[in-house]
Amino acid sequence: MIHLTEPQERLLAYIKGCERPPSFDEMVDGIGCHSKSYVTKVLEALERKGYVRCLRRGGYRVHRGITANEGPRPDLAGYTYDELADEMNRRLAA
Repeated sequence: MIHLTEPQERLLAYIKGCERPPSFDEMVDGIGCHSKSYVTKVLEALERKGYVRCLRRGGYRVHRGITANEGPRPDLAGYTYDELADEMNRRLAA
């Protein structure tokens, strides 16, 4: 299980509750913080931990079936061996 901080849990819950990827302004308002840079840092931490994946600029997708207690379940289909090895090394270094 990968530990999430309280802001990470709040943002993950907010993103999961949205029908589409929220904008940075929506995320700032949704978790009650005051800056986009703070949301960016929280999103980057969630991405490093495998809870969200960047789709495009400003868009994030939550991996299916994730709860904070279960930890990430990355979708491995479509990745090459080298991509998976790079991801494992990146996560181990974090």
